[in-house]
Amino acid sequence: MTPFATRSIHACAAPAERYFRTSQQSPGAGTARRLALLLTHAQNMQVSQVAYDRFVLELPPADASWRPLADPEVLAETAAWLWDFGPNPLIAVVGVEGAAPKWLAAWNPRGVRWAPAGASSGAAVTLAKRTDLERFLSEGAPHERTVLLWPRVSEAKTFEALALGNEAAWLKTVDGHAKIQRAGEVFEVHQVNG
Repeated sequence: MTPFATRSIHACAAPAERYFRTSQQSPGAGTARRLALLLTHAQNMQVSQVAYDRFVLELPPADASWRPLADPEVLAETAAWLWDFGPNPLIAVVGVEGAAPKWLAAWNPRGVRWAPAGASSGAAVTLAKRTDLERFLSEGAPHERTVLLWPRVSEAKTFEALALGNEAAWLKTVDGHAKIQRAGEVFEVHQVNG
């Protein structure tokens, strides 16, 4: 198996001490905790480290009667992994055509000039608690044009950069970002070094 191979809880042959479950009982902040959380595996999802600074969180595929972000256990584990990836709170940017969708109103969205690919504008919100992230992921599914940001210094600096309308500006203000793909089943997470 190569170092970048996907490992799931069902087929993991690595020593058990290398993997930990995300939970509120996780140890305090630190490098070892962060690496352990990045390699966390839940029963229903796979996490792959595909490069030094890039991770892919993949949920099981939806079928006619089941959607991963509608399943409370999968939703909770996904939100826990994303929440523990970087500094909190998170900022979510949803690509929109015209006005922000009604489900987003609970977070008081701000219009920003930068928009995820395929959208003409963006609506950005702050997700202050992990439960906010869970609710956001559930209510906004399938998240075809959603990006999550982990602000480095403050949300205000990231919102200022988003208002400028170019990716280079907001990349300087975040520790990481995630693109949500395949109808909310894949989260491609990038750490930003610098």
